[in-house]
Amino acid sequence: MFISEKQAQDLVTNYEKNASPTQLKRSRFSREYIDAILAQDGCEGLIVYMGQNNDGSYSHIIAGYKGEQRITGEQLAPDRMCPKECPDDDFANIA
Repeated sequence: MFISEKQAQDLVTNYEKNASPTQLKRSRFSREYIDAILAQDGCEGLIVYMGQNNDGSYSHIIAGYKGEQRITGEQLAPDRMCPKECPDDDFANIA
């Protein structure tokens, strides 16, 4: 379901003002990898999981799904994660 730009900004702002300084705020994923997941046989969409690295930091993991099941195949970890690799911007400044 799509939401408005205002709703998205409000969700991000609410989350980030309550998040700890070390809490995962955003992740970036390259389109070529998203496309590869969506191109898997029978893939109906994407599912996002939260994961935790051995150092205690968190990560998003993206996988494809079919019906109610995760597709075993291509899984995706972020190209960049914030707070470790944050650009100096906020959600309102992203084009």
